[in-house]
Amino acid sequence: MRIAIAIILATVLFNLSTVQSKVQPFDQLHRISADIFAAHSMAPELQQENTDNIADFNDMPSTPLLDEIAFSIRHKAEHDLDALLFDPLKMNFNKSISKDSDIPFMVSVVKESKAQSVDLELILSVIEKESQFDPKAHSEAGAIGLMQVLPCTAKWLGLKDTSQLWNPDVNIKYGVKYLRYLWKQFGKGDFSKLKTVDLQNEGLRKTIAAYNAGPGNVKKYNGVPPFRETINYLERVSASFEYYENL
Repeated sequence: MRIAIAIILATVLFNLSTVQSKVQPFDQLHRISADIFAAHSMAPELQQENTDNIADFNDMPSTPLLDEIAFSIRHKAEHDLDALLFDPLKMNFNKSISKDSDIPFMVSVVKESKAQSVDLELILSVIEKESQFDPKAHSEAGAIGLMQVLPCTAKWLGLKDTSQLWNPDVNIKYGVKYLRYLWKQFGKGDFSKLKTVDLQNEGLRKTIAAYNAGPGNVKKYNGVPPFRETINYLERVSASFEYYENL
């Protein structure tokens, strides 16, 4: 009897080890797929966030913005060949898509929109134009990530460790903070709930243009600078804003 029981136990243990050896590769693949999805999904809160003692949102720098930022036009972002790009205007997405499930990094965008009182659709529009929601986007001028934030701009806004700009959460946080700064320079009223009609508002047009061409150029021309890049930028952000506003 003891010999029979031993044989049965040995058979069970062998079968279990065989099943585990078959399951392990699938589990590993599942984890890899989950990591890739998390890196490009609407839930960046799953990633570790190190905000490096971010300054209070209402505490804007007292020193002037550097001229190399204030008078600099943003270069178009560059992407890796295998980058996952999100461009609903080109992809002809259905109007019935769910913001929470279909728009990348939506959780972080909603969070910063509420925390800093900046319009949600405007943030999405700027991210789309700047990087097409590619967190690894970069430019010749050194702009980084989703909102193409320059390290010197982020440092001026209070970020001590600018390497954290590769973190999507931190990048969105400082990109939104820069938008708030520009709105304080050119806009008036509530920046948290904009409507399509507001796209004709001079303050909003200046704010959007300044994100591309710098506030120094906007002040120099007392309006949208006559640069083709900036004019196209304003048109594209406005079109995206209308799209997100109508979802």
